[in-house]
Amino acid sequence: MNFLKSIVAALQFMTVLPLPIKTDHSHLARSIAWFPLAGMVVGGLCGAGLIGFNRVFDQRISSALVIALYLILTRGLHMDGFMDTIDGFFSRKSRERILDIMKESTVGSFAVLGAGVWFLIVFAALPQIHWQDLIVIHGLSRFAITLQPLIFSYPRQSGTGKFFVENAKTYSFIIEFILIAAGLWYIHPPYLKSLALALAASLASGAWSHRMIGGITGDTAGFTIETIHVILLLNATIYL
Repeated sequence: MNFLKSIVAALQFMTVLPLPIKTDHSHLARSIAWFPLAGMVVGGLCGAGLIGFNRVFDQRISSALVIALYLILTRGLHMDGFMDTIDGFFSRKSRERILDIMKESTVGSFAVLGAGVWFLIVFAALPQIHWQDLIVIHGLSRFAITLQPLIFSYPRQSGTGKFFVENAKTYSFIIEFILIAAGLWYIHPPYLKSLALALAASLASGAWSHRMIGGITGDTAGFTIETIHVILLLNATIYL
């Protein structure tokens, strides 16, 4: 039962799916290992949306609707972190001021510009990929962020990010890596390039965050997810 509730906790945290199952912090602590599964669920639903929308609408409208579906499914959680991180990091302020900016509820010009670029790339890339790619892209982007807590610390005294940094397990990451790499090799070997790109981007993002604010936060995790999302989409348009 705890095993299943850990999966449910990952889906409850990473998505807006209405799962009427009560979970607690112990389940949430073990849910990190199931972040890739939550991403695959999001990718599968977006892929199904892409198929359905393409049967009714022009590809451009379908792309916009899939983006809207994605943001709804994830509650805009990762995009919020993406925008907060851009606002903070590009402010060129002190470490303490950057952390304050990332906590502010207002949205700055850097965040708007970053979100606009994100939208343009995703909008243009979606018509050029297969729907199955979305399962891999969203699964790998969530898997890749589980590497960061094993290397980087949390720079604040408290927060959601601190909880996950403290509960990340090296053995869990290694097991997941082996299973994911084997699965991608079996399904479609070129997907291994996506795995390598996702992990490299996660390390680069984590290192940048460490340099800017002394570690990683929930916001920088969202930034990493959405950055990997874009990178893997662009990669999918190349190998297809």
